[in-house]
Amino acid sequence: MRFSPNAWLSFLLAGACAPLSFAQGTPGGTTGPIGHNDTRVHPGFTMTNLIPAGSPANWPRVGGLDFLPSGDLVVSTWDGFGNSAGTTHPGRVFIFKKVTTGDSTQVTYTQLGANDMNEPLGVKVVDGEIYIIEKDSLVHLVDANKDQVLDSKRRIASGWTRNLGDNSGKDLQFMHGLVRTPAGKFIAGMATRWNGGPVASTGTNANHDGCIISMELTRTDYDVVACGIRSPDGIVIGPEDGIFVTDNNGNYVPASKLVHVKPGRFFNVIHSPASPFDTVPVTRPVLWLPHGNDQTNVSVSPTQPVYLRTGVFKGQMLAGDNNMGTLQRYFLERVGGEYQGAVVRFSGGIRAAAHRIIVGPDSALYVGGIGATNGEWGGWAWASRQHGLQRMKENGQPFFDVLAVRSTSATTFELEFTEPLVSAAASNFTTVQQWGYVPVQTYGAGKQTTETLTLESVVLSADKKKVTLTIPGLKRSNVVHLRWSGLTAESGRPLMTDRTWYTLNEFGPAEVVAVRPEGARARARLLASAQALSDGRLEIHLPAGKAVAVAVYDLRGAVLEAIPSASGRLVTRTAFKPGIYTVVMGSGAERVSRRITVF
Repeated sequence: MRFSPNAWLSFLLAGACAPLSFAQGTPGGTTGPIGHNDTRVHPGFTMTNLIPAGSPANWPRVGGLDFLPSGDLVVSTWDGFGNSAGTTHPGRVFIFKKVTTGDSTQVTYTQLGANDMNEPLGVKVVDGEIYIIEKDSLVHLVDANKDQVLDSKRRIASGWTRNLGDNSGKDLQFMHGLVRTPAGKFIAGMATRWNGGPVASTGTNANHDGCIISMELTRTDYDVVACGIRSPDGIVIGPEDGIFVTDNNGNYVPASKLVHVKPGRFFNVIHSPASPFDTVPVTRPVLWLPHGNDQTNVSVSPTQPVYLRTGVFKGQMLAGDNNMGTLQRYFLERVGGEYQGAVVRFSGGIRAAAHRIIVGPDSALYVGGIGATNGEWGGWAWASRQHGLQRMKENGQPFFDVLAVRSTSATTFELEFTEPLVSAAASNFTTVQQWGYVPVQTYGAGKQTTETLTLESVVLSADKKKVTLTIPGLKRSNVVHLRWSGLTAESGRPLMTDRTWYTLNEFGPAEVVAVRPEGARARARLLASAQALSDGRLEIHLPAGKAVAVAVYDLRGAVLEAIPSASGRLVTRTAFKPGIYTVVMGSGAERVSRRITVF
């Protein structure tokens, strides 16, 4: 989310979005490239609405999404500032069923718990258990018998709250997230609370504003991973299981950006008191996302990216924006050990600003929308809409699009397309520019002078799917803006992308980065579940037709009960005392663990 420094209780809408008629999103590909706030869906995907008829108005404003092992979708909602118990717009959590059908007439939902969630802007399911990141803590939503009725809320980690000098609850100290690393750490990010110039906060841990933190189930505190971020509304586990975060334009952020978080890194947002890593050299963005709510720019307020491990765009990311009606696509490559790459417009047809995006068990994308009401807290929304929940599934239809944008030397770029071109010439490339950014305190300032470059040559590959551009004068740490027109496919299909912005931190060629698929372990995770019965025994459900070993451990790693071979449903012999246990099912690539609480 991005916010005005001069009106800290309002969001800044950069460029008015006129209301737009909307049904389901129209199929793309009929009139050429996806444009700014386009209503057309990318032709390679089918998008459907998942909100059942008769649902409340302006609902759900999605703050978080994740799937249960059953295939049900957990949705947390964010409905305004200070939305904890007793307020006008409480945060809530819902369970949606049958979303993988893609048919809203079959979708049903139930609310999990009361209207007392404190601005839950992230949700994560681990071993069948639901965790949310609230404004002041990481919380376990306990449903011991898995009947989707909340038994209790259990605080796991906290300690970052402080005295903001504002009793209304309407402050910008958001907690964004929530993702979990393969090592079992929860990752979330704290927004920096601005009120004009550098923030001067008081109270415990005030210097952790703008920091990415990690939390564990076995601890009540947290670790600071990296700092210097303004508003980390999008966090994703990406290539090589790295942590990637989108940050929003504003003070010390001349344009929105995607950064690669590693322990001890600093990303240039300065405040008082100083964060733990202010003296560390600034890490350059993976992507600059040129700012502006018009045809010549690509981002205003980027949200959660999703990393694609399968499909045509495997290894790339899709992300939304709180002020735009399009999804953007991020092409990443690693050069000199660090990531950089290009951003392009990808698809329209979004019901509301795409806030959260995840991949479901059916390999479809699930998009949760969010937006403002002007009378409440003013500011950002795509086409004045406040809510949305959609499914976006590859449909196997051919299309003509830019597949990749690569830096191949100090003077060359390579564009790769999904289909062969008829031809390519210098006259097809209407814009070849570069510029840099120098972050300064002034809100959104720091873009340097735009330089027009000369395109020396254009060479089409033998298979006609790649175009090499020779461009003398390219500079490191610049954004290179390329725009083209008149490129046609041999198939006659229209080109879906007509421009790109490449963040050229270093000159290519890039290093090879393998894209790890979800694999057998992830598939098995959806097929195995466990829960505690009322007498303390554990009920375990395994895939039918294939026997696997099962073991129950305590938190110290001691085996409490072992079952050498089982399939289908089983119940442990042991009635366990109240506590937390780990059930391990299978071995090797299909090893699955579940953490179970006995009450």
